Amino acid sequence: MRTIRWNPPPEVVSQLVVLAPTNSGAGTASISIDDPVIAECAAIPADVWFALANWAKQTGNLSSWQRQLAFGIGTRISRGRPPSSKQAQHGKRILDEGRRLGFDFQ
Repeated sequence: MRTIRWNPPPEVVSQLVVLAPTNSGAGTASISIDDPVIAECAAIPADVWFALANWAKQTGNLSSWQRQLAFGIGTRISRGRPPSSKQAQHGKRILDEGRRLGFDFQ
């Protein structure tokens, strides 16, 4: 569902609230986190998570749930929200696996 593009009808759009990121950098909203794994994942820009999901899709190196999770983490970060603890735990493993398989986000 998260990968499906949807354009809501105008009557729905008028009811939506747009949330602004906490700073001007796209995908680099500052997030204060106590959990070091969440902080580590949140510190990675959204664009990197999106690139990881795209790279994994193009290469077939990660499973579909891992690609979706990487994209979901990127979406949360782009909206100024940190990943959940569970998302961060899996996200760290996915990022490590991507690096091992050749994904370079530097």
